[in-house]
Amino acid sequence: MSLEINKVNPGILLDEQLIKDFQKGSEEAFEVLFDRYFQKIFCYTFSFLKDHEEAKDLTQEIFYKLYKGLKTYQEQGKFKSWMYSVARLTIINRFRKKGKEIVSCDQELVETTGMSDSDNSSGGNDYLSSLSIVEREIISLRILEKLPYEKISEITSLSTSYLRKVVFRILNRFRSEVSKNEM
Repeated sequence: MSLEINKVNPGILLDEQLIKDFQKGSEEAFEVLFDRYFQKIFCYTFSFLKDHEEAKDLTQEIFYKLYKGLKTYQEQGKFKSWMYSVARLTIINRFRKKGKEIVSCDQELVETTGMSDSDNSSGGNDYLSSLSIVEREIISLRILEKLPYEKISEITSLSTSYLRKVVFRILNRFRSEVSKNEM
């Protein structure tokens, strides 16, 4: 494996270099990417499926698709954005096959946004479940995954200005819901 080091975090290989190494035949490079991103993709998948085993299976399927796709991957954007796009499409296809409606946001998102189950009448889960699928996905990517608006835009094909407005509106509605519950 070549040694192009991340200048921000010395000792950590850049994704782009790992991809090049994998395309040259280094299976170890893919293992590093797998270890680096498995937990994040699992959490993202679990936030939609709400089933540990199914999320684990689908995460494996996503990494299989990434493995196959990386052989011919050409860097047009950031790897992380492409990876989340593959995950998103795989999740959507799973729901289509099963004829289910997509449900997102788990307890971690409730805790991250500051509303716990112990809140009054309409708890965090009620508030989050009132969001549209698109809103839940945007909040999940922005708050849980801590992705910048530009990457979320690449994943969802929505403009960054639209994403900023959606997050602003959701957080304002959330704040007003919290202040109502505190009274």
